Amino acid sequence: MKLKLFIVGSAGVPARYGGFETFAENVSLRLSQDFNIYITCSSKFYTYENRQKNWNNLTRIFIPVRANGYQSLIYDFISLAIAHSQADFIIMLGSGSGLMLPFFKILKKLPVAVHIDGIEWKREKWNYFARTFLWLNYRFCLKFSHYIIVDNKALIKNIPGKYLSKVINISYGCEHLPEVKINPTFSGLSYALVIARAEPENNLEMIINAFISISYLNLIIISNWKYTKYGRWLFRNTKNITNVQMISPIYDDKELLQQYRMGCSVYIHGHSAGGTNPSLIEAMSTGKPILVFDNDFNRVTTSNMAYYFNNTLTLRLHLNMIKEEKYLLSGQNLKVFARHEYSWNKVSQKILSLIGQ
Repeated sequence: MKLKLFIVGSAGVPARYGGFETFAENVSLRLSQDFNIYITCSSKFYTYENRQKNWNNLTRIFIPVRANGYQSLIYDFISLAIAHSQADFIIMLGSGSGLMLPFFKILKKLPVAVHIDGIEWKREKWNYFARTFLWLNYRFCLKFSHYIIVDNKALIKNIPGKYLSKVINISYGCEHLPEVKINPTFSGLSYALVIARAEPENNLEMIINAFISISYLNLIIISNWKYTKYGRWLFRNTKNITNVQMISPIYDDKELLQQYRMGCSVYIHGHSAGGTNPSLIEAMSTGKPILVFDNDFNRVTTSNMAYYFNNTLTLRLHLNMIKEEKYLLSGQNLKVFARHEYSWNKVSQKILSLIGQ
């Protein structure tokens, strides 16, 4: 009989939000032959018509609460409670509900692997009390989980030595991207591309400011700008910048999203918090030149083969030279590296080893 594997903590599948959703979708699709897989999903991210219980040999459990913001506490508690009553193994995405783990561990000694994401408590969007709460959750995850998943080796330095035996490095893949031919609509444009949630730590304002005095290159930002206060503020402030365009996220048309990636002159990644970001890996796999915010996580992800910026000035300097051969060569090297290093099959094999299959 197949083991019941529960994946909790994401907004659900198919992916409609971020990295955890991408992880949940691609891992579950590849492991559905080995396990009976159950994934908790927030009904707030899916229309009534798109809430079928069965999806691609998986079982989706819909919870009528948002999976982010303050409601995520309720969402995570319900998800864990359901999983603990039925599962043989749990993968918990994110450490936001770590304080609950000791109580569930007392009730049932069930193997739980926690994907701790990045250093969530350091993100600018949180106030002091939220950061303290997130830090406590993180510490509880380290102590009470059976396994700790990190997606970037740079995260390991934040983990006390006594927990290192629990750590396994599992990143993301890029082979889920569709093969597309560049549409003439895109090939005739000259633009830089950003795909990111509208949060301060993704440095969208810094990136936009670099384009204010640039006339030879447009900037397209694909973001959930409508759904955050910061995003709406950015949109209002870019209305009069003629070479900057902010468009809504593209979830249901992966070929269109890939057209944007393949058609750009350069991809810009401004994420300053977290570990390995799937959107960066996806961009690397296209072979386009990539400019990346300079921090340990991004340097590990790109194996120091990209070009890096830490302010508007250095970003603009790179943009001025983006057509030089060294930038084009860097993009091709990153493509080779990404397609070799970042594989969902490798990810699935690591999870199989973790569970003991």
